[in-house]
Amino acid sequence: PLCEPEGDITPLTVTREIAFGSPDGGYIGVIPSDTFEITCSIKYDVPTIGSQVFEGVMSRDTFIEAIAPARTFVLASEIGEIRKRGLGRGGALDNVLVIEDEAPLPSQVFRVPCEPVRHKVLDLMGDLATLGVPLRGRIVAYRSGHRMHLELVRRIRRGLLKD
Repeated sequence: PLCEPEGDITPLTVTREIAFGSPDGGYIGVIPSDTFEITCSIKYDVPTIGSQVFEGVMSRDTFIEAIAPARTFVLASEIGEIRKRGLGRGGALDNVLVIEDEAPLPSQVFRVPCEPVRHKVLDLMGDLATLGVPLRGRIVAYRSGHRMHLELVRRIRRGLLKD
């Protein structure tokens, strides 16, 4: 239902811009559009990831073919700290993309081009699903994460659902 509403579900139409940034340089916003579109950019100081951008109109087919296959990813150098904090217990090489500085682990290949940014789009779509209705608008996100996505959802609820 997030991409293309079925039945009598009326999408929430963005009527005005809602945008904000974070102290670390992240940004997220939504502007009016006739469709549900996402532009998402990431930037890592790891050559394997570097700067990546995904831009597209989010249809069911786009989601199934280009977004859903994207696994969560972790930098190999961060695994020790993640485990120390008691996180990542369900992580395995079949459901997590482990990235060394120069390449994915030899046993892994990207399932889709620019898999890391596509997984960020998947995260964003999951967080937007908490709105409970499909969205009609264009999301632009740069170096955003769950905290920013959920803040955008709160602001959309406050600013658009009260109209």
